[in-house]
Amino acid sequence: MSSLRDVRAYRGADVAWDHHLIVAKIKIKLKKLPGKRRREVINTDRPKENQIRQKYKVELSNRFAILENLERTQKIQGNQEDEDLSSTIDTK
Repeated sequence: MSSLRDVRAYRGADVAWDHHLIVAKIKIKLKKLPGKRRREVINTDRPKENQIRQKYKVELSNRFAILENLERTQKIQGNQEDEDLSSTIDTK
Protein backbone atom coordinates (compact mmCIF):
# COMPACT_ATOMS: atom_id res chain seq x y z
CA MET A 1 0.00 0.00 0.00
CA SER A 2 1.42 3.28 -1.06
CA SER A 3 0.93 6.50 0.83
CA LEU A 4 1.06 8.52 -2.40
CA ARG A 5 -2.39 9.77 -3.32
CA ASP A 6 -1.84 12.07 -6.30
CA VAL A 7 1.26 12.99 -8.31
CA ARG A 8 1.47 15.63 -11.00
CA ALA A 9 4.35 16.90 -13.10
CA TYR A 10 4.29 20.49 -14.29
CA ARG A 11 6.42 21.62 -17.18
CA GLY A 12 8.15 24.94 -16.85
CA ALA A 13 9.24 27.41 -19.50
CA ASP A 14 10.77 25.71 -22.50
CA VAL A 15 14.41 26.54 -21.86
CA ALA A 16 15.89 23.15 -22.72
CA TRP A 17 16.04 22.02 -19.10
CA ASP A 18 15.42 18.47 -18.12
CA HIS A 19 13.93 19.44 -14.73
CA HIS A 20 10.19 19.58 -14.04
CA LEU A 21 8.16 20.62 -11.01
CA ILE A 22 6.51 17.62 -9.32
CA VAL A 23 3.67 18.01 -6.82
CA ALA A 24 2.56 15.02 -4.77
CA LYS A 25 -0.21 14.50 -2.23
CA ILE A 26 0.63 11.93 0.42
CA LYS A 27 -1.14 10.41 3.38
CA ILE A 28 0.88 9.86 6.54
CA LYS A 29 -0.15 7.87 9.58
CA LEU A 30 1.55 9.05 12.75
CA LYS A 31 2.66 6.55 15.37
CA LYS A 32 1.67 6.93 18.98
CA LEU A 33 4.68 7.58 21.16
CA PRO A 34 5.25 5.00 23.88
CA GLY A 35 4.94 6.22 27.43
CA LYS A 36 2.55 9.03 26.61
CA ARG A 37 -0.04 9.35 29.34
CA ARG A 38 -3.52 10.65 29.01
CA ARG A 39 -4.35 13.76 30.93
CA GLU A 40 -5.93 13.19 34.27
CA VAL A 41 -9.59 14.03 34.36
CA ILE A 42 -10.28 16.48 37.15
CA ASN A 43 -13.17 15.43 39.33
CA THR A 44 -15.26 18.45 40.21
CA ASP A 45 -17.57 16.87 42.74
CA ARG A 46 -19.10 19.41 45.10
CA PRO A 47 -18.73 17.39 48.34
CA LYS A 48 -15.03 16.87 47.79
CA GLU A 49 -14.62 20.55 46.96
CA ASN A 50 -16.37 21.46 50.21
CA GLN A 51 -14.10 19.11 52.15
CA ILE A 52 -11.03 20.78 50.66
CA ARG A 53 -12.47 24.20 51.45
CA GLN A 54 -13.04 23.15 55.08
CA LYS A 55 -9.48 21.80 55.41
CA TYR A 56 -8.13 25.08 54.00
CA LYS A 57 -10.17 27.13 56.48
CA VAL A 58 -8.93 25.02 59.40
CA GLU A 59 -5.30 25.35 58.32
CA LEU A 60 -5.68 29.09 57.84
CA SER A 61 -7.28 29.57 61.25
CA ASN A 62 -4.50 27.48 62.85
CA ARG A 63 -1.87 29.71 61.27
CA PHE A 64 -3.55 32.85 62.54
CA ALA A 65 -3.92 31.31 65.99
CA ILE A 66 -0.17 30.67 66.08
CA LEU A 67 0.49 34.29 65.08
CA GLU A 68 -1.84 35.56 67.81
CA ASN A 69 -0.04 33.44 70.40
CA LEU A 70 3.28 34.76 69.15
CA GLU A 71 2.08 38.36 69.48
CA ARG A 72 0.82 37.72 73.02
CA THR A 73 4.11 36.20 74.12
CA GLN A 74 6.02 39.11 72.60
CA LYS A 75 3.79 41.62 74.42
CA ILE A 76 4.27 39.75 77.71
CA GLN A 77 8.03 39.62 77.19
CA GLY A 78 8.05 43.31 76.23
CA ASN A 79 6.11 44.22 79.37
CA GLN A 80 8.46 42.12 81.48
CA GLU A 81 11.48 43.85 79.95
CA ASP A 82 9.90 47.26 80.60
CA GLU A 83 9.29 46.33 84.23
CA ASP A 84 12.85 45.04 84.62
CA LEU A 85 14.23 48.21 83.05
CA SER A 86 12.13 50.51 85.24
CA SER A 87 13.07 48.55 88.38
CA THR A 88 16.79 48.83 87.58
CA ILE A 89 16.41 52.57 86.94
CA ASP A 90 14.53 53.08 90.23
CA THR A 91 17.14 51.21 92.27
CA LYS A 92 20.05 53.29 91.01
